[in-house]
Amino acid sequence: MRRGPVERQARWMQAAGLFEQGVRQAEVARLPGVSRQAVGQWHAAWRESGREALVARSVRGPAFFGHLEAYSRRFSVRRS
Repeated sequence: MRRGPVERQARWMQAAGLFEQGVRQAEVARLPGVSRQAVGQWHAAWRESGREALVARSVRGPAFFGHLEAYSRRFSVRRS
C-alpha cells in the first residue's frame, strides 16, 4: 500500500520519537509496513541531523525529483 505524504510524515515522526527514546532499529522495523532497510535509512538521517532530517524528507520526495527530472530533460542542451 502506498502512503500519502501525511502518513509518511507521521511514520517518520513516530520513528524519530522512538530513536530519541533509545529504541533499537530492529524494534522500529517491527511497526506494520516498515522495512528494516527503510528504518536504517531513517536512523542514519536522524543520527546525522536529528528530527529535522526526517521532516525535510517530505519536501524532497519522489514527486519533487520527478518534476526536477522532467524539467531537466525539457531544458537540456541537445548535442548533435
